[in-house]
Amino acid sequence: MASSYEHDEAGATNEHPAIKGEQMQKRVKKRMSFYAREFVQKNMAYEILNPQAENFFITWGINRYNLEMLIKDKPDW
Repeated sequence: MASSYEHDEAGATNEHPAIKGEQMQKRVKKRMSFYAREFVQKNMAYEILNPQAENFFITWGINRYNLEMLIKDKPDW
């Protein structure tokens, strides 16, 4: 079950769009740092196609070709 509420830094619930955005970014940052740590610790092979990109996809197997074609002319990906 989910609602539109978000928790702020103090743990209180609210629906303010700015706070919702901040908390979402905080979760994404934590998740991405976790993935980066896991990839490095397990020595998994990976390739970063555009290190300056602000957005990215993590893919596995046959999806890579389709995503490469999708992002080839998009420098922010």
